[in-house]
Amino acid sequence: MTWNPLKKNCMTQKPALSQGLASYEDERTLELTYNKLQELEENTRKVYKEVKTTEECLLELHKAEDKLASDLCNSQILQEDDELKSVCNQYGDAVYQMGHRTEDLVDLSQRTVVEPLKKLSGEFPQIQNAIKRRDLTLAETLRAQN
Repeated sequence: MTWNPLKKNCMTQKPALSQGLASYEDERTLELTYNKLQELEENTRKVYKEVKTTEECLLELHKAEDKLASDLCNSQILQEDDELKSVCNQYGDAVYQMGHRTEDLVDLSQRTVVEPLKKLSGEFPQIQNAIKRRDLTLAETLRAQN
């Protein structure tokens, strides 16, 4: 199963009010916590999208730098000027090293951001299910009291 961070939000159903079974402070705390969870879910999606965009930009930048270095090293002007050829070779070496660092950075962002976000986003449906179970239990309790 693949993870799709762009699917619709799970945290959509607010917890029902307990109608006097819990204190006002408990109700308020539950509501504030639920709102924070909704924000966290939305921010998880935003961070994922930003990381993916950043990774794509880094890879495209490296591809452009690599092409530029290759075109420079293969140009006719370098055949005539040894000093310029030396500078171009150094630039090519730097671009090659940047390529490795870019790959390392993409791998690092996958391990430190994307994978933890996958784990975190898997908790939101479970939290929503717990809220639904709470609401069902609350409704049964209220019916039993009447």
